[in-house]
Amino acid sequence: ERSIPIAQRQVQGDMAVTLARGYVDTSRVVLGLSIERASGWGPTDILDLQLRDPAGVWLPAGGGPGFGGEGGGESAQVYSFGPPTVTEGEYTLRADIVEPAPGAPGPWLFRFTLPEPAGIVATGGSTAEVASASIDLGEVRIAPTMITADIVVHPADGANFGWAPVGAIEHGKD
Repeated sequence: ERSIPIAQRQVQGDMAVTLARGYVDTSRVVLGLSIERASGWGPTDILDLQLRDPAGVWLPAGGGPGFGGEGGGESAQVYSFGPPTVTEGEYTLRADIVEPAPGAPGPWLFRFTLPEPAGIVATGGSTAEVASASIDLGEVRIAPTMITADIVVHPADGANFGWAPVGAIEHGKD
């Protein structure tokens, strides 16, 4: 419901890729694509996607869950990329076949604009001592889709492996 329509469709060979919708907040970019095969057969979930934000930074795939469905030569997929580095402007999506054979269709290039990301980014810059370790709090992103915090754990015993901090973010408490 917070995404905006993009509705860009490109056809190459027997494959059509449509960039249907997009959403951005301070934690991630989410794109909805549909892929169709004119012949009605063959896999449609074979795309390698790369997203460049308006600052020219290639965003890592998987900034959140992706999902979709496939059947009858068509698929609809939702892909996530993590977080944009600037507030607004033109994005570029490159979709290509993962292992292209000679003469395979692709790449598909989409250029589109998304609005200013919802949410805020705050700098933590503090350290807490806990038991035999210290934890540095870095950047905190508060967005409609999620809240994330960058932390670094420094165990007192530098050879101690397996530290896996578990915590919660609480609002309105000291």
